Amino acid sequence: MHSISYITCKQTHDQTDPAAPRHLATYAKQLLQAEGVSFVWRGLGANMLAIGLSSGVRVGLYPVVRDAMSGGAGQKHALSMTAASMATGMFGYWCSTPLYQAKVCPAIRRMQLAKTT
Repeated sequence: MHSISYITCKQTHDQTDPAAPRHLATYAKQLLQAEGVSFVWRGLGANMLAIGLSSGVRVGLYPVVRDAMSGGAGQKHALSMTAASMATGMFGYWCSTPLYQAKVCPAIRRMQLAKTT
């Protein structure tokens, strides 16, 4: 997952460079030549924390929010279940956004440094 994110990030960053290759396979080949296989593991810890936090918040808060929206435990309505699912999902991703950024920012910095040299 992280390696695809890094390649996509690099491709997006280089879209304004007319000399940059336009195909994902070319980016992957250049990336492997420049950095080796180790680029797959960079940012993996931050990604795992972000997914764990997002999922934990979403799954952990869902029953509480659902019961609060439906008027009490035992009463489940489709609208309250849908609203609770969306609300806890959005809150979980909002909480984990800084960790997702921590995963992507080092890749962007490396690409900016490589471009200036």
